[in-house]
Amino acid sequence: MAFTKIVLTGTRDLIATAFGRVNTLIDDLLSTVSGKGASQIGLEDSAGNLTAENVEAGIAELYTALSGFQALADTFDEDPATTSGTTWGWKAGLAFLNGVFYSITAGTISLTDDSENYLEINSSGTVTKNTTGWNNTRIPIRQITVASGVQTASTDKRPWFSAVTLATASSSGMWPLVNGLAKRAKFSWKDADEIYINAGVYHHLGTSEQLVYWHDQLTFQFGSGGTNADSSDLANNDWFYLYLDDSAIVTAGVPELTETELVAVTTEPTWSNTKQGWYSGNDRCIGAFFTGGTANILEFFHEGSLFLYADQILEIDNDGGATWTDAVLTLPKFVTETQITLDFGTYGAGSGEARADVRTNGQAGTTGHFVTRAYTNIKGGNTLNMITDSNQTIEYKVTVTCGINIYTDGWYFPIGL
Repeated sequence: MAFTKIVLTGTRDLIATAFGRVNTLIDDLLSTVSGKGASQIGLEDSAGNLTAENVEAGIAELYTALSGFQALADTFDEDPATTSGTTWGWKAGLAFLNGVFYSITAGTISLTDDSENYLEINSSGTVTKNTTGWNNTRIPIRQITVASGVQTASTDKRPWFSAVTLATASSSGMWPLVNGLAKRAKFSWKDADEIYINAGVYHHLGTSEQLVYWHDQLTFQFGSGGTNADSSDLANNDWFYLYLDDSAIVTAGVPELTETELVAVTTEPTWSNTKQGWYSGNDRCIGAFFTGGTANILEFFHEGSLFLYADQILEIDNDGGATWTDAVLTLPKFVTETQITLDFGTYGAGSGEARADVRTNGQAGTTGHFVTRAYTNIKGGNTLNMITDSNQTIEYKVTVTCGINIYTDGWYFPIGL
């Protein structure tokens, strides 16, 4: 539809008829119907950037030119429709993190009342909140002050560019993908079936090769009803090996792990020269924990490479002889370096000086390592580090008929674990 021109036909019209035609033209100018009104007014700026036959076409040009900017401006912006009180809502957007594109849908998150709230996107593409401050491994989007259930200040913190330092980066640059590479997590005993696992980074050669990591302290509960349903139930006097669960990692699809991507089973790992690590299939072993006679995780302490039992474990009870005798120590499959304590339980009266020695099982040398001595009224003892064979076995002997005690104090993580 378009304007209708007033055509002079040569026939005289009444004044009323002429004004009627003019009013019709004015009605068309005022009309909002497509094809009338503003749609008939041409637009063009002095530089020719906007060349439209009418206002409607001009608006369409503007929308086409600005729609991309509008969509970008809406990315992770505050959504007024879902923001109220201690709830903050955001609009959908696209983020590129750790080599992966994440299409993050709109959603809401609960804010902490009477606190400063820092809203960020983590490397798993999840909107998170904390009340401490900005994290250099996450993308900031909003800072909100909440007081008495009301958002008193809300500041847009979305940067045009964000340099995110992921857990795969060290102070000297990116971690290289070296087989066996690990920034070992620190383990802490919590209770009979739970441990804490602090931040760690591991080069995982499972279904795919990647660095996996976690930033925060994890709490892992043992048993099939615990953190990971595929974990083995705790049993008496057994080793439970903690693995990176490859199938769960594949399902999660992100390098930042949680407790559910870890699994604890009794299956022993084996050493892989190719992967330079201890594996069970595609699962990488990162730790091991022993149960006592009541099917509880024994209390322990871990610092650096040393894993120390809270209470030393008695391995040899008042035994000895003049020939080398095997002692199997309470150690996980991947351990050969251990800390032991040896002392004399009994001393043969009138036997003179007694000497206790230990050595690595199967070694060619015949002397071994001197540990301690005992005399008629004095029974000695000593603590030392030992290397066992691959079956966690050492040998011991004494020079006279006496009984000795051997205790396992703890062990050391090997390289690659």
